[in-house]
Amino acid sequence: LKSRLINSLFFIDVKDPDLSERQRSYYLSYREWAAAKILFSKNASNAAISICHKLLKTARKFEFTELAVDITRTLRLHYGTREANIRKFDQYNEQFKYFEQIWQIENLAEELYADLTISYIHSRLDKDQLHETAQKYYGQLKEAASAPDASYRLYLCASLLEISIYTSINDYEAAIEVCKKSIAFFQAKPYSAKVPLQIYYYQLMVCHIQLKKYDIGKEDSEKCLSYLEEGTYNWFKYRELYLLLSFHTAQYQEAYRIFMETVEHPKFKNMPSHVTEMWKVFEAYIHY
Repeated sequence: LKSRLINSLFFIDVKDPDLSERQRSYYLSYREWAAAKILFSKNASNAAISICHKLLKTARKFEFTELAVDITRTLRLHYGTREANIRKFDQYNEQFKYFEQIWQIENLAEELYADLTISYIHSRLDKDQLHETAQKYYGQLKEAASAPDASYRLYLCASLLEISIYTSINDYEAAIEVCKKSIAFFQAKPYSAKVPLQIYYYQLMVCHIQLKKYDIGKEDSEKCLSYLEEGTYNWFKYRELYLLLSFHTAQYQEAYRIFMETVEHPKFKNMPSHVTEMWKVFEAYIHY
């Protein structure tokens, strides 16, 4: 059954209106990349190479760096050994090194952000240490992330570290400015970057709640909702803030509705314990 379910993943409905152009391209690209790898193993190199050239254009457009690294490495090997084409070998060798460099800084950014996040969740750092660590980590990425052509993944992780610098010392006004700058960065992309935008609007909600600017927070919540896919981790985190806004604006019936819809959602039980425990606390407030 598990094998059949895995096979069914390759028939995902890419016409789903909830998918952004980038998400749709991600699913299609990795499906075709799997096909290309199988074709190479079957010695159907011409068909596989044709797929690789098409996929590389998509990987460039949507900044799928890891995929671009894999494709250019494969093309470099093909033109260096199978066809022995010096010009094309040099071309794809150069491209491979370019994407590999981007991939390395993206991996560093992801590592630093994940390390800070897990330290925060498990309370390994106090507020002062969190602030200092966020500053140190962001300092390692600042130059690369400040470049106009900074990649999707690099900028996302670096900007979240920058936001942590300010939220760790309750400087929510400064955090709001980072969010606005980041929203402008991703809105300028030639595709819809739904995931980063929902993250920044979520952070704006956090900041405005802390500043007791509940009306503005409500506006942020409406913008955030338009980028969220129901049942995802971010959707549940968004519902936490939406519930808090309802409490703060004395809309208790609305708070009860949000609570029930959330805890009765089929995917609620699959959320991490630190998410479900928060809703136990909310339940107590609801009864109160």
